[in-house]
Amino acid sequence: MYATYMAHAAALVGFLVAPTGRRPARSSTITVTGYGLAAVGAATSVAGMRRFTGTTHVSGMGDDRVVRGGVYAWSRHPQYLGYVALLSGLACARRSIPAAASATGAAGALAWWVPVEERHLAALFGGTYQRYLLRTPRWLGLPAPRSDRGAGPRLRAAVRRASSRRRRG
Repeated sequence: MYATYMAHAAALVGFLVAPTGRRPARSSTITVTGYGLAAVGAATSVAGMRRFTGTTHVSGMGDDRVVRGGVYAWSRHPQYLGYVALLSGLACARRSIPAAASATGAAGALAWWVPVEERHLAALFGGTYQRYLLRTPRWLGLPAPRSDRGAGPRLRAAVRRASSRRRRG
């Protein structure tokens, strides 16, 4: 996964610094908004990573607890959310169509990956994770005491199976 992140980052840097010929006149509002979104995205992603210690936790190899505090109270995936916001903000600020395509591709890949990750976590943590996913939106929003926002039927079924296996074994 780290190699994918590095390759994507290298391509994005190339898109952002490559001359694109004639550009439309710079609008300071769009530029400031883009860089602002990029800064918020970077801060969100870093805040998500700081909740874990070491690369084993960030890469998913050190699963020993469900993190529910800090930015994880507002989003189940703040690292991914921040990454896409960072990419989108830079693409907007630099008015780069290839960078916007790269951000869209990253968002699509993460939208595919996140349900896989959530099924893994549901099987690993059972009821603890089920309560977390029922209270916390997948991407961004206010935490809810009782809601199943963002918890699709496949994920709820995986959580039920994991919970019943834990009780039996």
